[in-house]
Formats: sequence, structure tokens, C-alpha cells
Amino acid sequence: MSVPVSQPLRPPFSPGRPDSYDPDDPFGDPPSEDGPFDEEEGADDPEAEPLAAGGREGLPPDFRMRHDAHYVEHVIRPGTTPPIRHLRPDEIDGGRHVPRVGLERLVASITRFGVLQPLLVRRRQDGFELVAGSRRLAAARVAGLPTVPCLVYDVNDGRARELATADNLYEVRERPPGDRPADPQISALGAGLFAESANTLATCLGLLAEQGRPLREQVAVSLMRSEARRTAWLARAYAVLAGSAVVERSEVMPDSLLDDAAEAVRSDPRLSGVSLVRVSSNGASPASADQGLVALGVTGLLIGVALAARSGGVATPVVEAQVRTADGLLWLDLVERRSRVDASALSETLAVRTAMWPGGPEAAVGIAAARRVAILHGGRISASPAEPNGFRLSLGLPLMS
Repeated sequence: MSVPVSQPLRPPFSPGRPDSYDPDDPFGDPPSEDGPFDEEEGADDPEAEPLAAGGREGLPPDFRMRHDAHYVEHVIRPGTTPPIRHLRPDEIDGGRHVPRVGLERLVASITRFGVLQPLLVRRRQDGFELVAGSRRLAAARVAGLPTVPCLVYDVNDGRARELATADNLYEVRERPPGDRPADPQISALGAGLFAESANTLATCLGLLAEQGRPLREQVAVSLMRSEARRTAWLARAYAVLAGSAVVERSEVMPDSLLDDAAEAVRSDPRLSGVSLVRVSSNGASPASADQGLVALGVTGLLIGVALAARSGGVATPVVEAQVRTADGLLWLDLVERRSRVDASALSETLAVRTAMWPGGPEAAVGIAAARRVAILHGGRISASPAEPNGFRLSLGLPLMS
């Protein structure tokens, strides 16, 4: 017959401890013939042996411990980090949405070892708000942990942002702000695309080698020209994704973004059948950007839009291209209104894993390249719904100061 336990098992120095001994509890103490454990050893015993010099044995002399009748809640030492509290996941509000896809390894680790790096939270009137640790919190919830370790701060919004940045420095390292390590799935997709492109060029060269067939030669030349453009774009995209790009800023006019989109539709074989509708750029301000990199990013964005639309059942996408100024950025909006693609899923894919972008490998590479171009400039890309049933994909670049 098992012995009932009044509270769930908690790690040391966390709120709550079992009221009775459980032989299966690795943190529990066996019953003592001398009575229950006394938190303040010797405090009520006039015959207790004297403590070691400096206070409680094993603790520095300046440690103070706050407690009540049930547990020791904090260990407080001035000048150190805040105390660690073990909070229930449902006590913590905020944090970005983290999909379960991609969390498998973290969930397995937390299931086995627990949360090894405390989350950062701050006090609110009605509880606690997450400052940093969205993935750890999401994985802990999936793993079913009753509590998670948290560093509890009392800070304003500005200080909270600084703490979140500091918590994630080990991931950012020397990369531009907001960047992440290259997605290995993108690298694998790219290798297949280059091989496919090389095979197409080899086939075209074989057609040219056959004499007396002018039409075949014309077809071969056309295919080679398109494939050469495709291969050149892929090579530049992978150079940027590999981190070898140098940003040389100049004034980029709003209309030039629309020109880049129009040129991509004319020259890129992946965009055959796409209709581009240009919207006037009146009132938009110029950006400070690298014109060559911007053209690469615009092409990638358009490839991502067109191939995602085709995956949503639109064989001949009609894409509206417009520019606007907002939030200190010059935005190029590409709008497709008929594909019934889930815009919220696209937004989540942009934030989590571009290799999952709908439309196949080339669409994923296009979106990854556009995102990288935006990050190199200190800008961003975003996805949102567009009436009646489509989506809007936007590339934002910093304005000319």
C-alpha cells in the first residue's frame, strides 16, 4: 500500500515538499526516530551543538533564509541574480507561440533531465509574465512538467527587453540581430536544386551538339538561357545564405523595387505564367540598402509567393506589387488574393523554419534568401491575410536617414 503524498514531487528549494515519507521519492528523507525535520537546525534546542564558525554549517555567513511553516521559498543574497522559483507553466503568461514541430529533441531532453536553464519571468499584478524562454516553456508543457524553474525579476518593459536579449546571446553570437543559424534542411534542398540545374544544362548541350535541327537548337538555347538565370540566382542566394555577402548601402527608390519584381517575372523560368500588377508608389520614401542584394531578395520573395499560390490551387497567379512606408521601413508588398493559403501558417513558418514553406524546395530557398537579405539590412519580412482568400508577403528595408 502506497503512502499518500499531499503535494507533487518538487526539486530542492522549490515551493512544496511531501508531508510524509515516500520510498520512491529520490529527494525525500527517511523517517527519523527523533521526530520531523527542523528547518532551523538547533534553533529551538538549547542543548544543540554549537554551529561551525560563520553560521550554519556549509553556508556563507551572510546568507539569510526566508521561510514559513511549509517551505523555504528563497535563498537571498544581495548583489546576485534573483531567486529561483518553481512555477506551474499555467502561472506564466506571454511568450511567442512555438509549434510542436521542431521541439522534439528539446522535449525529449526536458523529459529526461528537466529544464536545466531557468526561464526569465517578471512579476505582474495577476501573476507572472514570460521574459525569455518560449521554447523551454513550450517543451515543458508538452513534456507535462508540473513546475519549471524561473528567475523572477521586477523590471519595466525596457529592462525586460534587455534581459531577453541577454538570455539569447548564446544563440545569436556574432550573427546580425534577429538572425539564426542556417537551416540544415535548406542546405540539403539546395544541393538537389544545383544537381537538377546542372543536369538540365547538360541535356541542352547535348541537343545543341546534334546538327541539322535548328528548331531543337532554338529550344535548347532558350532552355539554357532560362536555366543559366536560375542557376545564377541560386548561386547568389546560397552565397548570401552562407554569410558571405557584403552590404554596400545606397539610396534605393521605391519604384526600383517594383522594377526588380517585374524583371524577375520576365526572366525567371519559375515565374512563367505569373501576372504582376504594379500599384503606384506615390508617397513612399527611399530605402538605404544594397541594390543588388535587394533585387535578389525581391526575386526570392516573388518566387515564394508564386509557388505558394500554385500549391494552393492557383495555376496562373496574379500578384499585386505595391510599396509603402511604415514603422521606419520601406515595404514591398506582394499580394495574391485567390490561393486559400493559411496566412497564419505562413507567418509561423517565417518565424520557425523556412524549409517548410509551401511550394517545394525552390519556394523555400526563395523565402530563405529574402529573409536573409532583410536581416542583413536590419529589416524584416512578414506574412498576413489578404481579402478575399489570399495572403500578403512583405519585405521591409530601413529608410534613408
